[in-house]
Amino acid sequence: MKKRAKRNTVITTDTVQQFQCIMSACEDNCCRNSGWTISVDPVTYAKYKAMDDEMGEFIRSCIVEEDGVAKMKEFDDGKCPLLVDGLCRIHRDLGAEYLCTTCTTYPRVTTFFNKRPECWLSLSCPEVVRWVLYRKETTGILEFTAQTRVHSNASNAKDREKSKVREFLFDIAKCEKYSFMEKLIYMGLFMRSISKLPLDSEFIRAIKEPLETYRGNLGAKSIFSGVIDRLKNTDDEHRANMLLQLSGVSAAAVSHIKKVPEDLPNASYYKLMETFYSDVTEGNAKDYLVEAFDRLIVPYVNDNAYVFNNYLTYVLLSSQFLADTDDFAEAYAGFIGEICAMLIFTAGLFHENTSLSHEDMVVGIYLFHRRVSHSKKIRNSMAEMFKTESLAFLLGICRGIN
Repeated sequence: MKKRAKRNTVITTDTVQQFQCIMSACEDNCCRNSGWTISVDPVTYAKYKAMDDEMGEFIRSCIVEEDGVAKMKEFDDGKCPLLVDGLCRIHRDLGAEYLCTTCTTYPRVTTFFNKRPECWLSLSCPEVVRWVLYRKETTGILEFTAQTRVHSNASNAKDREKSKVREFLFDIAKCEKYSFMEKLIYMGLFMRSISKLPLDSEFIRAIKEPLETYRGNLGAKSIFSGVIDRLKNTDDEHRANMLLQLSGVSAAAVSHIKKVPEDLPNASYYKLMETFYSDVTEGNAKDYLVEAFDRLIVPYVNDNAYVFNNYLTYVLLSSQFLADTDDFAEAYAGFIGEICAMLIFTAGLFHENTSLSHEDMVVGIYLFHRRVSHSKKIRNSMAEMFKTESLAFLLGICRGIN
């Protein structure tokens, strides 16, 4: 689809423009880690091809073309060969204008929802996790106007209504009258109600009533009557089995870790991930996973509610929630699955700890988003695992969290 430049409303957060990369001080520098796919955009690749000196020849030797797409090769030591003393050789010797788009923008990411661009920071960067989540202020959603490249075809009416649904979910995430768990419950009740609506031409008319009703009740506590009691009575064996299934999804995603540089400051955490994978595949995780979740995760989330309130907003934004499905129940199931999987992933890494520190949780969050949650296939697996369960059971996995 041909694109054109136009003035357009951009959605972002109040943390994006202020973020500063800490470069060589980062404990898991994105240039020193295996597993990335770094595409080289055509415009930048053309610059490299036009360079007739030794530097140009060396840069081209680091690139491979597959199916017409240029990308950086994977290297045996897990480091980009253009990395010198913690700095990119291209950036140092040629300037930022010679960097490919991926390297120029990461951890900033631009995506589209309802044909409207959205800019956010990827939680796969440890410094982003600290910057975005570990601040007392609630993450704010901002709008500004900028000249952007957008698809020329206009958004349809149904996509506009889905945007209203998503914007209301942001409002729930920001509601200071609700605890973390109450926000998840309210989102679930709302999503369950609209999942029963017709997905045809009647949808635009039918969505108005539940939106108005739930928006009018936002902040009320009476809506939770009976739900909390059902969460407390979640079947222990079923809950344990679901936690183990979720750990299996995460473990499968980290099974291909390779070429992690030995001098990487956070290399030890990758060893923990290997152990976690082995425990899950060999059936040893069942001995500790549920106990670790209840002993480590539940008190940490309850003691640091502001971190996870920010996390709710950011996962809604960065996961492109509702962007690629009309199934509202499935979207919510995948959303809850991602949150639970991140928490159980962290419990699996640090199950031998007596408690979790802030840095432990930073590691759990960024490694999960670097190695697990970016996969659409995995998100779909989480949704499939959860979508037949009741709302009370979905949230009962996190039993004990306020």
